[in-house]
Amino acid sequence: MLHKMRNGSLRSRRGVVALAVFVALAIPVTASASTQAVTYINLANAISLRSGVTAFSLKFQQRQSSASTVNGINRAVALASKCHDCGAVAIAFQVVSVAQQHLVTLNENTTSYAASVACIRCSALAEAYQIMVVSDSQPPLTDEQKQGLAQVRAGLEALQNSGLDTDQIQTQSDELVNQAMSILESSVGPAPVLSPAASGPAPLANISQPVVKLYRSVQKSGA
Repeated sequence: MLHKMRNGSLRSRRGVVALAVFVALAIPVTASASTQAVTYINLANAISLRSGVTAFSLKFQQRQSSASTVNGINRAVALASKCHDCGAVAIAFQVVSVAQQHLVTLNENTTSYAASVACIRCSALAEAYQIMVVSDSQPPLTDEQKQGLAQVRAGLEALQNSGLDTDQIQTQSDELVNQAMSILESSVGPAPVLSPAASGPAPLANISQPVVKLYRSVQKSGA
């Protein structure tokens, strides 16, 4: 069966999104598992409008699916405005585990937006991390892996009261995400080489071993 992963890239990507309210996508579901489509949306918003206040938002989502079409949308938005000595930190972390059996298309969308507007000694940090796991295993994740991801979540939550600046938070976040990758890859063999397509998405054809891929988008603004 030919599988497709759209917009795939292992490189860091910076997506700019408007500050308008995101409109939730419709989730069409049909009776047949072979034609089912699901969409998972994970959105972290942090907005600081008060002096001396740093807004913090962490959205940690873990989902699994056996649908034929799976859409993962992961976005982080951080804004500091009209304040002094203020900040905003938004972290969106999403893990989507997909069963290979019925999978036809896997779409990823990871974006971040950070802005500091009309403020003094202010900063904004938006981090979006999305991990896609394609596996034949049932269930896709072991209990040990779930426990490991819970520890990663606790580490990300602890950043709120850590007293670290945005550069340090980004460093810590990257380390925790790397831990998550190690956890998810711990029980799988080496992933197959995905042949790049001449144009369009790279195919996920003839997957014989689980594939774990990370998509990352980070933006910073201000001090």
